[in-house]
Amino acid sequence: MTAQPYNTTMSKQQLIKALQADIAALYSGVAGAGTVTSVGITPGSADITSTGGPIVGAGNITVDLSAAVKAGLPTSGTFTVTATGLTTAPTGTATWSRVGNLVLLNLPLVTGTSNSTGFSFTGLPAAIQPATLTQQIALPASTVENAGALLSASASILITAGSGTITFLNNGSATGFTNTATGKGLDASVTVGYLLN
Repeated sequence: MTAQPYNTTMSKQQLIKALQADIAALYSGVAGAGTVTSVGITPGSADITSTGGPIVGAGNITVDLSAAVKAGLPTSGTFTVTATGLTTAPTGTATWSRVGNLVLLNLPLVTGTSNSTGFSFTGLPAAIQPATLTQQIALPASTVENAGALLSASASILITAGSGTITFLNNGSATGFTNTATGKGLDASVTVGYLLN
């Protein structure tokens, strides 16, 4: 059997086909084994079924794919962010895509009336929360609003390890926003990138 070169430049479909071919060839070549009739691939495992006899022992088996192969499967999704630090709890839909340990996250425009010195979005899914690496990410100028005016610089977000909360920072401070009944929020859709670990 010639192993396929697995890498993160392959599309999900290319990776699945390569894995299916290699797994089928590997288990069909075992003496006394049945013929592999299907190989089902999900991001966590490969389910192999056969006819005419068992595959290595008895019955069907599940093969755990290596972490490197799992990491190469791109995944994406959406989730609802809920803003905190405002008189209401406005929501928006965030979009994300992950390839390996890199996450690209598009945050939606969400604004309201301030009632706190802090500002955050909750709802970051566990699948895209870094386990141990907390990261501060600069935001483009004039995208974050405080006291009814756009910040010209020094706005950023904090992605905290193991947390579903995205904290907005004004000049590096999580409590740097004005606590008066004025406008506050993310005034433009913004895409950021960060590492899972």
